[in-house]
Amino acid sequence: MLRTEGCGNNHCQADAIRHGLYPARQAEDGLPSDARRACFGHDVDFKGRRVQVVQVGLGTNSTFIQNLSREWDDWSPNINWLMEALSETRPRFMSGVGVEPVAEHAHAMQMLAKDDLPQVAVAQVALGNNDKRKVSMHVLTQRKHDEVMEQAKGKPCEYLERDLLCLRNMTCVGDVHPLFEDKQAWLRDYYGIEISLEEVRTEVWSYRRLSQTLNFRGCELLIVDTEGRDAMILRSMLQYCRREERKGRDLWPYIIQFEWHLIPIKLKTKNLIFA
Repeated sequence: MLRTEGCGNNHCQADAIRHGLYPARQAEDGLPSDARRACFGHDVDFKGRRVQVVQVGLGTNSTFIQNLSREWDDWSPNINWLMEALSETRPRFMSGVGVEPVAEHAHAMQMLAKDDLPQVAVAQVALGNNDKRKVSMHVLTQRKHDEVMEQAKGKPCEYLERDLLCLRNMTCVGDVHPLFEDKQAWLRDYYGIEISLEEVRTEVWSYRRLSQTLNFRGCELLIVDTEGRDAMILRSMLQYCRREERKGRDLWPYIIQFEWHLIPIKLKTKNLIFA
């Protein structure tokens, strides 16, 4: 069964953190100086155990962190359906890893997790085949979002916030999202506003590095939604899990959700459910 996610509620608590309604850690400029500084959470060492969830590409909505933070405005039925298969879903006992390269999104999710989810860590990196530093990504940051909303004052822009939320979740690593120019032209024609993205840098980790840095051995549920990088991340995971399997270690995810979008990819695996 293949499932895809769309844009979610645009008044979530994570957005409130970005707007300053909740105390949030100030985003740092530049790259983390070491692996530990890229990770936030009470437990960034899972001591070699299997975690319940690894979610790659958090964005602003439809995350396991928001579902567990007890804010009903942020709750996603799709995430809830996936989590029904997990061995543990109690917030204080469930272990998980969120991966998000955009600093303000990563920090917002970490703030949601810090009080009620003591066994959840958030890594502010992108995932890919190989470890890389200073890779470009093009982001509709909160600052750019606010500039657009300022342009729209006094104009009939009933659905502008929803449209901008979609753009905030279209961050691409390495290049601009292929649909951005079309959406940019549509916003110009429909609303009479100009919009641009901000180029920032991120580290890219392989799945192996993520697993070894946080010291977890596999997960029950792997969720990937990375605007076109899903196949690359799955290949990185497959390569690592196959290598570990040859050493007698079973690190395979039990369930995987990813965006298909007609991507030609062969996934030769065993005992996996693709949702």
